[in-house]
Amino acid sequence: MHFLMQDKQKTKEQLIQELKEIRRKVSELEMLAEGSSSEVDASEGREELFDLYFKKTSDVILSIDPECHIANVSPSIEAFLG
Repeated sequence: MHFLMQDKQKTKEQLIQELKEIRRKVSELEMLAEGSSSEVDASEGREELFDLYFKKTSDVILSIDPECHIANVSPSIEAFLG
């Protein structure tokens, strides 16, 4: 929620620029994944796409390992917890 408040303080131009940058990065990653000739390259492209989403989302995302330990937490947790 705090993350959304930060976005409300940004100017329209700042938000548009941020959106353009995210779209450019997503497009690059999609081309990487589509143009890959091997499964390893495609897997790396998907991993990069996930990593980009994980870092840029305002949602809090947790990943849990098989032993039920928290493996990763999205950076948006800082804005969420304050």
